[in-house]
Amino acid sequence: MGSSSAEVRGRWQASGTGTWYDAQRWSRNRERDPRTVDKLLSKFLPSSGNGYASLLDAPCGTGRLRATIEHHGSFIGLDASLSMLAAARRSDPSRLLAGDVERLPFADRTFDAAISCRLLHHLMDPDALARAVRELVRVSKRLVLASFWDAGTLEARRRRLPLTRRPRHRGWHSRGEIRTAFGEAGAETIHFEQRIRFVSQQTWVVARCGGSRPS
Repeated sequence: MGSSSAEVRGRWQASGTGTWYDAQRWSRNRERDPRTVDKLLSKFLPSSGNGYASLLDAPCGTGRLRATIEHHGSFIGLDASLSMLAAARRSDPSRLLAGDVERLPFADRTFDAAISCRLLHHLMDPDALARAVRELVRVSKRLVLASFWDAGTLEARRRRLPLTRRPRHRGWHSRGEIRTAFGEAGAETIHFEQRIRFVSQQTWVVARCGGSRPS
C-alpha cells in the first residue's frame, strides 16, 4: 500500500528534522533544484500583466527555493512540518505558514504559479497524489511546476526486480500517471524536464492551468 499524506507528514514532524534536512541532506547538489526551477519559470512563466507574479512554494521545506522564486515574483511558502518551517524562519520568518498541500488554505486561482518540489514521490497512494495535484492546480491561474520520480528510469526498473524489492517510503510515478493526474485536475501537461533521460530519477512536470476545472 502506498504512503498517505498523513504518513508523509508524520515522518517530518520530529524536532530537529528541519535542521538536519537543511544542513545534511543538501550538503551536495544544493543548487540543482533552484537552477531547474529558475530555468522553468524563466521559460514558461513570462511576465504577468503587472510585471510581478505571485508564486506558491508548497511544500517549501526549509526554504531552499525561496531566493530563486523571489527572483521571479512574490513568494508564499507552506509546509505541514513545523520543524521544517522553524528552519526556514531562521533565514526569513515572513510569508511562511503551516498547512497541508492536499487542503491548501487559499481561494481558487490565487497564484500565478504553484511550485511543488520533492513531494509527489512520497505520495505512492494514488488518491493522495490526485488530491495534491488537484489542489496545486486549483490555486494556480497559470502554471504548476512539480517534481516526481520517473518510473521509466533504470533505477526504478532495477528496484522492481524481485531481489531488490523492499518496503520504501518513496516511489516512482510514470509520466502517463502524472499526465493523467494533471489532466483530471483540469490542467494540460506541456513539458517534462529531466537532467539525463532514463538515468536521473528527479523529473519535473510543467502543467498549464486556466482551463475548465472539475467541480
